[in-house]
Amino acid sequence: MFFKKLSYIGFEIRRKGDLNPKNRGDCRKAIRVGPTKINQLIMEQNTQNPLAGLHKQKLYVLIAAGVGLIALLLPWRTIGGFKAATGFNGLGLISLLGVVGVIVATFMGDKSKPFAGQTKQIALGSFGAIALGAILVLVTKASFRGYKIPTNPGLGAFIAIAVGVAGLLFLMGIIKVPDNKPKA
Repeated sequence: MFFKKLSYIGFEIRRKGDLNPKNRGDCRKAIRVGPTKINQLIMEQNTQNPLAGLHKQKLYVLIAAGVGLIALLLPWRTIGGFKAATGFNGLGLISLLGVVGVIVATFMGDKSKPFAGQTKQIALGSFGAIALGAILVLVTKASFRGYKIPTNPGLGAFIAIAVGVAGLLFLMGIIKVPDNKPKA
């Protein structure tokens, strides 16, 4: 008995001689072959993890956006050493919009390629917004019920400025991340 197996895209074709003496020709039967367990595991991981296959540049930018989000939670203004305001108040909302813009730009387009074109411009503008919001908070004076109150700058504003400037420099190519691959 002759048995030959040919595989094509998603199908397995088995070809064998017909056992019926009246039909001595070949008969073909197409059987659907499902994905292997390894392919299923990879497909499940890709659907569960939105960061799977993310380009290294986009991953670093996303980490910087996370640090910017943490900076929004820290005090941006202090009065006598106590927390007076975070980045979620007043002009700090500009920095929050910048963090959201960076996250949106990261997941736009092809995740496996670095920023290019419009997504790069959105990310650059968003990092600029993060830094601008923090600078505006530090430059303006705080008011409480119409009274001007002397305040001291908080740690969160300085971290937001650092994240914004570092993100801009990284996307412009001035700051480069070294490769960990050994040279051959």
